[in-house]
Amino acid sequence: GTLGGTNYAMILEGNSYWGTTNVIYQTTMQLSGSQRVLVTNGSAILYIPSGDQFQFSGSSFIYVAPGSSLQIYCGASAAQFSGSSVVGATNAADFAFYGLPTCTAIQYSGSSTFVGTIYAPEAAFQSSGSCSITGSMMAKSFQFSGSATVHYDENLGTTGPSTGWVATSWQEIQTPLA
Repeated sequence: GTLGGTNYAMILEGNSYWGTTNVIYQTTMQLSGSQRVLVTNGSAILYIPSGDQFQFSGSSFIYVAPGSSLQIYCGASAAQFSGSSVVGATNAADFAFYGLPTCTAIQYSGSSTFVGTIYAPEAAFQSSGSCSITGSMMAKSFQFSGSATVHYDENLGTTGPSTGWVATSWQEIQTPLA
């Protein structure tokens, strides 16, 4: 659709109902090139079933407008973000990615940017390149290469998703300059 003169591959209007719930079922979520998704007008939930695909590449992005939020429940075996794609919101508490038990790998590469939370306890998280992550993450394992950065959003301690996990302290790890 088109909103404000900008073309979007998908516009998710929060607080809209698809069928009998506020959940949209999307069998595949693949964005490439400069495709865009906009979340506006409140809360939206996107569900990707097991066996389907979740992949972003190029300069594609999901943007969660202020005052809106998006929760993605991903059953795809792997979630992939590459290139210079942007996923997130202006506030990390407004975007949550939940990896379901069938989501066992999350790959982040290139100069991708992520603002939000990732809760994927069965997934191996791999990052390469110069990606930037602001928010919080929980995964089975983490592997970083390149100049990736991770920043905990302290605002999540008071306004984040209530998953039962709250960071009470952390220690910044200084990486040596190469």
